[in-house]
Amino acid sequence: MNELSQNVEKLDLSQFKEETRKANQMLNNAIDLIVPQDNSTLNLIVASWLLDVANKEYESGVRDGKVAEIVEYQDASGFISRAESLVNDSLPMLDQTMKTSVDEVLSLISPLKLKVESKADIGTSISEITQKISNMTGI
Repeated sequence: MNELSQNVEKLDLSQFKEETRKANQMLNNAIDLIVPQDNSTLNLIVASWLLDVANKEYESGVRDGKVAEIVEYQDASGFISRAESLVNDSLPMLDQTMKTSVDEVLSLISPLKLKVESKADIGTSISEITQKISNMTGI
């Protein structure tokens, strides 16, 4: 773990973004192989799980408004971005009522990302988003 942390700390922002893009592409490829193309419910459930994991990583990575563990902080940020991507990917598959609900979820993600950037508490925001997703999926 210490070696991983040291390697991540050496990356500049553009390198980190490129590594994140590559990881997202691998996830997309895995999803394409395993999941039917039109499974919006699965996308939303996975997004919710990613947000739960992001919250745990963030709690480990940020203490007293400061980054204490860079890897956990970056993981949290990456999980939130990936969850947002999955929610966006679900939009074309949904009826208008569900699209309205997904738009509400998406409207909560931008303020969440701002909280992450400012190292503020994100637990309440995550709970609100995952509850909305749960109401939509029934899970």
